[in-house]
Amino acid sequence: MHGIAATPTPLLRCLSDWAVEQQLDNITLHHMHLEGETPWTAENVKHRVRSNSLFTGHNLRSAVNDGTTDFNSIFLHELPKLFKTGTIKLNMALLTVGELI
Repeated sequence: MHGIAATPTPLLRCLSDWAVEQQLDNITLHHMHLEGETPWTAENVKHRVRSNSLFTGHNLRSAVNDGTTDFNSIFLHELPKLFKTGTIKLNMALLTVGELI
């Protein structure tokens, strides 16, 4: 999941709502620093969507501290290695794309 100023907040809200509506479990959201609201940490969602933060901002620190989300610190240049080696296995990716003008 892309983050900081490009955090797709509406998409994350929809993911959280969808997980609850479809009664889905064992979804892991791997991401860097995300800004804005964190709907997947809500009481009715946090047992369905587990956050794995690779760089944590202020909005997830309390969730990391209380064990609601995971935090695995990594250097930015090491991130692709997590996927290449299979350390993080992806079933699906949510990507933000833009148009060059």
